[in-house]
Amino acid sequence: MKKQPEPVTRENIVSILSSEEAANVGSETTQVQVRTGDEFIDLAEIDKGVQRAAEPQRLRNVLLRSALAPNTWQKIITNLAARRLMALPPPPPPPRH
Repeated sequence: MKKQPEPVTRENIVSILSSEEAANVGSETTQVQVRTGDEFIDLAEIDKGVQRAAEPQRLRNVLLRSALAPNTWQKIITNLAARRLMALPPPPPPPRH
C-alpha cells in the first residue's frame, strides 16, 4: 500500500530556510511588500503553489522568491512537487493483450 505523504506545512517550509531567510518571511502579524510579477508562496494556502503577483500589494504569510537564495527556492519547489506526485493515485496497469 502506498504511503500517503504528510501535508506540506509552514513549519516544513520554514525549516528549509536559513535564519536570515526566515527573518524575511511574512507572518500573520507582519506584512511583506510584493511587487507586480513577484513570485511567492502563500504559507496560509500552500496548496496553491507558486503564485505571481498581478499588482503591488502588502501580504501576510508569504514567502517571496526574491527573499531567498536560488538553491533554497529550488529545494522548496522540489519538495512541493514531490509531495504532490506522491499524493497522486497510481496509474492503472497497462492492458494485457
